[in-house]
Amino acid sequence: MKVVSLKYLLIITFFSLSFSLLASERDLLLIGGGLKFCSSYSTKNCLKTINYSDDAYTTNYYRVLPERIALIKADHFKSFGTVEVASNIVALLNKYTLRFNQAKVTRSELLSRLDNLKLTDTQILGRKILDSLSPKEWDFVFHTLTEPVTDALGKPLTEFVNLENSDPHSVEIIQHFVDLVKNKSPSKKPLVLVSTASANNPFDAVSFYIQLFGHFEVDVAWLPLDANLNQILNEKDLSCTDLDNNRSKAFSQFNRETIYPFLTKYQKRFCENPQYIEQLINRADGLFFNGGDQYLTLKAFSNTNIKPNKFSEYYLSLKRRFNLGQIVVAGTSAGSAVQSGGEINGQIVPMVTNGPSIDGLFNGSVYTNQPPSKQCSFEKSCEQGTSLDSLTYFKNGGFDLLPIGLVDTHFSQRNRLFRLIRLLADTQLSTGFGIDENTALHIRQVNGESIYNAIGEAGVWKVKTSRHLMVPNTKPQALNNSTKFLINVMHQGDSASIEKLGWLGDDIIAKMITRAASDQSLKSREKVSYKERSAKVNLELKDEKLRFQLEVLMDID
Repeated sequence: MKVVSLKYLLIITFFSLSFSLLASERDLLLIGGGLKFCSSYSTKNCLKTINYSDDAYTTNYYRVLPERIALIKADHFKSFGTVEVASNIVALLNKYTLRFNQAKVTRSELLSRLDNLKLTDTQILGRKILDSLSPKEWDFVFHTLTEPVTDALGKPLTEFVNLENSDPHSVEIIQHFVDLVKNKSPSKKPLVLVSTASANNPFDAVSFYIQLFGHFEVDVAWLPLDANLNQILNEKDLSCTDLDNNRSKAFSQFNRETIYPFLTKYQKRFCENPQYIEQLINRADGLFFNGGDQYLTLKAFSNTNIKPNKFSEYYLSLKRRFNLGQIVVAGTSAGSAVQSGGEINGQIVPMVTNGPSIDGLFNGSVYTNQPPSKQCSFEKSCEQGTSLDSLTYFKNGGFDLLPIGLVDTHFSQRNRLFRLIRLLADTQLSTGFGIDENTALHIRQVNGESIYNAIGEAGVWKVKTSRHLMVPNTKPQALNNSTKFLINVMHQGDSASIEKLGWLGDDIIAKMITRAASDQSLKSREKVSYKERSAKVNLELKDEKLRFQLEVLMDID
């Protein structure tokens, strides 16, 4: 038998211990949305004017052609609700071809022209016809009229990104993510995967993210797994030949194969060879989730019709590698919100899916199997009578990579403090995080202990309830007088266990919320003032240094 020397044993022990320590470090970067990168498509974010070449993706163009009108008239996907709506829109487009040439135009130019046309027979104004379209009908018409995102030779256009003229806080946040990836990776040039599954149009932002991460000396690849592809791979009655049709029927994403020919073909290759998905995830050192709709991202990696979520093998591979500290995960906006999930003290952490702050505060939150959409609101068929103004959450939760609490984004900019407070109360959770725009929360978990660090322009909020309320039902409830909400704000440079930081709490907040939520005569508006009888009360939380301001604005009749 071969004898192993003491020196060799020590070397093995050292490397095993090093790997164990590395593997116990898990990094999650949650961005509040609102990143401001200068690109050929988003010139409003540029610090100075830049001229781009002809192969740059600058905007979507539309063209009204007879063959496209024929496709709309045929209505292969049964998108139109009534014959009258279908005939009116076809007549309007035919009138367009008589009045204007077939040159491509921008969205605003097309709408302006259609608005002012009148049908000869009925004298119905184009604006009225467009206003009558349901969200699904609208998407079908305008997706069909959209020009391919290609140049004159048929090559895909590129959304060029200019870092030098981008917001420095946004650059700092992405640089932080890349640095985390490089520190984890044994490769000199790590691989960053980009998921665009949150977007209603998952193809649109691919070029942007490829260009963005291409500035940071990493390899970058698009992970084409979205809700549609996941459904195709998991339903026996569907095959890869159904990708385009199912994308249209189930997700109202029409004409994608014509607008993005290269990306749809790329996705189809992964459908036909699903092992490619597993291989990409197992090779990646970082995975970045984009913004949009967190429920779409969840559906890309799981079956949400099963409780708890039945996660796919691809998610399980991601979580295994994340738990081993082999991959860094980041997300922005919806890509952060989807990270809610798991259990804290035996309580399942849900995922917020919809709703404004004030309406949710007054009317309470509702758990639904899927968030209300524009289409269901138009048809008045939303689940449990909800609408686009309803505060809803998905009870089964999201990804559960690090169960830190309920996560919300665009926090100060969209006044979401009371949305988060309402959700914590209704779901019996004690902890939630709100992340401001252009700001990120970095959570590093080492041997079970979480360290928090705020990065970027504004603040990261932690809201904690002092005690749980009664178990709620689906009806709106008043908040309990004995419940206090403790609010802590981290800002740039904070790096500590957040539990050890001081609280910026005030009983006034809890009392005011209690009175407002229990008074059913309240009428919510975007901007009103809070009054109690004849006395005017204003509560303002403001900090010039952190660059955020929160105003609580209400009316009590």
